[in-house]
Amino acid sequence: MNVETKRYEGYWWFPDNPDKKVTGILSINQREGIEVKTIGSLLPRHALFGNQIDLLSQEILLGQTVDGNSITLIGINCTNWNSNSDKFSFDLSTSTHSASLAIVGKRHFLSKNEVIFSAAEVRFSLLDEWLCKSGFTFQDEHDDRGYPTKFNLEYEYPEVLEFSIDSIGAKFKTNYVFNRNKTNLQWQLGHKSFLRLTPIQPQTFDWYSKKFDSLRKFLIVMTGFPISTGEIVGYGDEFYIYSDSDITNKEQFQIYVRLSNSFLDTVNKHPGELLINLPLLETELGTVLNTWFQKSEILDPAVILYVATLSIDLGYSEFRLLNYAQGLEALHRRVFGGKYIANDEYEPIASAIIKSIPKEVGRDHRSSLEGRIKYGHEFSQRKRIKLLLDDVWTGCLDEFIEDKNNFIDKVINTRNYLIHFDPASSSKAVFGTEIFYVSERLKILLITHILIQLDIPRENVYGAIKQFNPFTYLKRQTP
Repeated sequence: MNVETKRYEGYWWFPDNPDKKVTGILSINQREGIEVKTIGSLLPRHALFGNQIDLLSQEILLGQTVDGNSITLIGINCTNWNSNSDKFSFDLSTSTHSASLAIVGKRHFLSKNEVIFSAAEVRFSLLDEWLCKSGFTFQDEHDDRGYPTKFNLEYEYPEVLEFSIDSIGAKFKTNYVFNRNKTNLQWQLGHKSFLRLTPIQPQTFDWYSKKFDSLRKFLIVMTGFPISTGEIVGYGDEFYIYSDSDITNKEQFQIYVRLSNSFLDTVNKHPGELLINLPLLETELGTVLNTWFQKSEILDPAVILYVATLSIDLGYSEFRLLNYAQGLEALHRRVFGGKYIANDEYEPIASAIIKSIPKEVGRDHRSSLEGRIKYGHEFSQRKRIKLLLDDVWTGCLDEFIEDKNNFIDKVINTRNYLIHFDPASSSKAVFGTEIFYVSERLKILLITHILIQLDIPRENVYGAIKQFNPFTYLKRQTP
């Protein structure tokens, strides 16, 4: 996703000192950061020379731009300053302030607690492709010799999807924006899709931020590719467009947050290249999203490990194998449980084992042993992965793995060698190219189970997994 740098010139000040305004330029680049460079210091001289750190960090910085925008910057930190010499009677100091969040609109927010919106919408990379909605249709005409004579292009706003997500107390809605620009004899037309949340009661930006991050993870699971957050729009109070009419509109605020530089950029994809696009889902989106949010607490550890590993390219297959194996263990533990005997049956056994620990064992060692004994009746990682593999073996994973017991041995022995540096596992662990193929097959197993947990029919999940281009080559490799 291309990240544009936006610049705003204007005056800047702290809410508790509105009489001290300085000029400066705000630069917003969601990859490089949000920062204001001022001419004239916003900080008192004793703070600069006295190194009063508490004055270098502020909650809010306000701005008024030359084009009439009111800007609220949140999470302020002074990163650089250069004080002028005492010989000048006017302030030529320069300073740079970074921010974690920028809100551009027609009014300010005087504290973070005031940043409350009645609705907000977000745009993600690959969202248009996942929805498979562009709004454009075209038709060209040719003469008898085959030369083009006419090109008709039409845009129609796509159908809006709207439903309630009961588990978060909000309405979900797709929104579409059609852009057109004309310069001399050239026209530029564009279409953007947004996902909007409207809660029952207005909510803070932190609430929207968490829900949007969950939606981003949802799209990564659906598409099979890294997804970046793009534009965010917050909606505030209603106002009358005309004082003598009943026509109203809502305040709009453009919101910018800094994105992590560690996340991979998403390249353009055709809808058919995605793991599951919306038409292929063949299930009501409302049903799947409700399930996603309802099961978020249960699935989050596995989803986070999958999403983070897919989104961050560290180039280490060992990193992938450990994360995917841990994700599978977390998913099985939270979804299926898994104990050799019930808690009440194991309690006296654990108590007896703990009592048998020799008194000579040190306190820290004893505490460590007790912690392991406490969970000694739960399934091992080997058993959990075997159960998950057995569950999706026929019709899906059997096309990627030839011998499941041999595969599980490789996973567990490699994991034990990497984590515990277990010499007994070293001869059975895999390295080099082979560990890459083992980790990729673990990824297939993990994403298959995550999708099944969203109540998507198994036949749809299996079909998507087997046809997903980044997975098909694994069918041809020796396990």
